[in-house]
Amino acid sequence: MVVRDVCCALDIPHDTQHESIIPKHVPDIHETIKDDTHMMALGNEEDTNVDCGVKVLSCNRDNIDVATLLFDHEEQRRAMLVKLLKPANAKRVENGHIVNGVRTNEDQPVYPGCLQSGSVIVYVWRQRDAEIIAEQLVGASVLGGIVFYHGGMDAGTRAKAQNKFMRGKARIIVATVAFGLGLNKADVDAVVHTCLPNSPESYLQEIGRAGRDGRSAQAICLLRTEEVIVRHSLAHSNSISQSQVSVLLRTLRNVVDTALEDIQKLSSASVNVAKIDVALNIGATVDAMDCKQESIETLLSLLEQKSADGRPALLHVEGVMCDQATITLKRRSIEKMSVSEDVARSIQQCGVRLDLPDEKKEDTGDSVHVDDNGAHGERHAHYNGGTAMQKGFLAYSFGIYQISIVQCARFLGPNAEPRHVFAALRRLQSCGDLEFNLDMSPKGKAIQLRLDKHGIEQLRSPASCEYPANSQSEVNQWLEMEAKKLTDYSLNQVYASVGKVEKIYDILGEVASVTKNMGLRTEEDEHECDDGNSAESKSHRLVLFQKLVAEYFEEVNDESESMEESKVVKRKEIEIPAIQTISMGDARTMAGLWSDISALMRDPTLERPESTSQLSVGSHCTDYTALSMTKILHGIDSPRASSSKFYGHPMFGKWRHMKMISLQQAILHLLSPQSK
Repeated sequence: MVVRDVCCALDIPHDTQHESIIPKHVPDIHETIKDDTHMMALGNEEDTNVDCGVKVLSCNRDNIDVATLLFDHEEQRRAMLVKLLKPANAKRVENGHIVNGVRTNEDQPVYPGCLQSGSVIVYVWRQRDAEIIAEQLVGASVLGGIVFYHGGMDAGTRAKAQNKFMRGKARIIVATVAFGLGLNKADVDAVVHTCLPNSPESYLQEIGRAGRDGRSAQAICLLRTEEVIVRHSLAHSNSISQSQVSVLLRTLRNVVDTALEDIQKLSSASVNVAKIDVALNIGATVDAMDCKQESIETLLSLLEQKSADGRPALLHVEGVMCDQATITLKRRSIEKMSVSEDVARSIQQCGVRLDLPDEKKEDTGDSVHVDDNGAHGERHAHYNGGTAMQKGFLAYSFGIYQISIVQCARFLGPNAEPRHVFAALRRLQSCGDLEFNLDMSPKGKAIQLRLDKHGIEQLRSPASCEYPANSQSEVNQWLEMEAKKLTDYSLNQVYASVGKVEKIYDILGEVASVTKNMGLRTEEDEHECDDGNSAESKSHRLVLFQKLVAEYFEEVNDESESMEESKVVKRKEIEIPAIQTISMGDARTMAGLWSDISALMRDPTLERPESTSQLSVGSHCTDYTALSMTKILHGIDSPRASSSKFYGHPMFGKWRHMKMISLQQAILHLLSPQSK
């Protein structure tokens, strides 16, 4: 049996694929597939574990030569890309090694016209860059056919572009990283990057799409020195403060308490609940926490895992669903329908009547029930909002209700699930009794969670379960400890992303610094070859690249073991000249920073929360305030400070040249009471 991409089947991060990690998880593989025989993973024949029968291959590809060129301006980089892809105007001079003014030798793969033939993948960063560069190459008369590919295209257009490249109808494809997964084209001669890759893992994966037929191939990176500043900044985009995590846990507590109250309404006696389903509204939670939906889903996935001491998971994520639905009755009132339909009784108990004037809603409460005698006409007599079409529609309706699908399922019965509500509503809609529409916006979507007895006991409010005073404090203390643990894990992930950006920039910078006049490997370099295959054909660039990548993976392996303790792992920072560190003793810099954050906190462009339960800038949550200000000054998008509103703002990205961690610490220092 051969196991390929084994990391996809293991409970390890997808970005730690390397031969040093796989052997540790071999027992898990055997246990998972129930196989007692020897198993072989694609591996290195020198690195064989005889006891478990696993072979692990090195990620080195000796037939792919690497090279990096540095540029100061985007125009220079794109001009070089055109020179590489077009035939050279002058023939190569063998003795002087001069080609169009560029000094080179037979070992140097980067020269004008070196990619004038053969299939080439050009990777870009943004979707619009793929279209712009493809048009520029066509305008520069680059031959062979050019197509572009990115995730913003519709599926048919993407498939057409990919098929042209696969069949050889287009020699060059300009694409984002969305291209390449599942690609099996053996004769790709070169992969060119016109952007800084996200990580060494991404770069290895992308250049590995060249030379699969065993022939010599090239991996060329055209790198701008300023790109690392933007990449380094965006690597912090998933940063989250402990105050934001605490809001998530308190929101979970509120939805659990609401679910228990609903269950209590159905039974007068005390009920021992063993399982509940709750809906965490995405729009409301994003507004309360001021963080992206992806970050919320990541935190929930962490709560799904068992604790280190063996305690069960707090919850189970069932998935994202449309939870808010609007029900329009067409033939009869809700009272008449509830006589024969259980789902109608559930709507009657938890639904909110929408087609009444505001003053009547206040008189009757959230859930309004109106009979057919007189109230129907009175309702429409007082209805003043909406268009003529909407008023005409209301004229024949028997009520419009808004419901939560998950909450409706709770009132439907102890064993009911949201799917049962959907089935009942579809049946009644097919019979013509009602129409229901799902809210597809973030405000109407929710993450469905299932909690067992352990999760309910941990997340329910202490006041709702008659805890002693000391137990209440213990529960609140547990919530803060859990928030601290989740925050530390998130910080580790952010630091890991930042470390990857720094490392790939360092690796490519080292490759770029190799002198162009350096020839083939010498005998002194043979001991650096790990696999021993065709050592004499490797260039100094490739040897150096493989050595640096191997060192990086060893560091990743050591750090992954340290992260198992759920503590913040301090990493060795790589100095990047373009990114500076703020000095707390620099009075002029600190004064300028204080002026900027003071202006930001008064800026009307920054959205303010509608509820006091939501986090707000300038409140007692200084960690959130500092992080929010830091993201704006670094040009990082957030729900309340979206790039569409702040793109032209003078503060947006103004301090991007400073390390984000040092900038955040400086803002925390300025916001602390001691500094005022």
